[in-house]
Amino acid sequence: MQKAELAVRLRRQRQQEFWAIARELLKDPNVLRMRNYPQHRGTSCLTHCTAVAWYSFLLYKRLGLRGRESELVRGALLHDFFLYDWHKPDHGHLHGYLHPARAARNAARYFPINALEREIIRRHMWPLTPVPPLHLCALIVSLVDKCCTLSEVAGYRYPSFLYY
Repeated sequence: MQKAELAVRLRRQRQQEFWAIARELLKDPNVLRMRNYPQHRGTSCLTHCTAVAWYSFLLYKRLGLRGRESELVRGALLHDFFLYDWHKPDHGHLHGYLHPARAARNAARYFPINALEREIIRRHMWPLTPVPPLHLCALIVSLVDKCCTLSEVAGYRYPSFLYY
């Protein structure tokens, strides 16, 4: 088998594994409400969260890690589940500092989330928030979130399968 063919097969396998985890949340009407809120430069909050989840998942796999994929993807999908437009003056002033706690409250209200998923959501804005991520999954999501934010601000377009 050709090297390029193996890469395509691996990418397809990764996508199937990712969507098997993400599908449940991405069908939920409360999660789909994130489509209505802009994130960075024309990217919806839902697309941003989906991209953070996808690239976090890829990095996790690339590092050879296993066993916490579901929590990583779920936490990443819900990391900005604050459900408001932070660009409006009544929300934007301290949004960077306050939205992780709001997103964690919303996630716990609508879904059964565990301690790792809660940590991913609450600590993704470090160093703006005082406590750093303690678990490697939370650190991965925090770093990937910053990379996705920079990419969005720079006008990068994600692959079409990530748009919601």
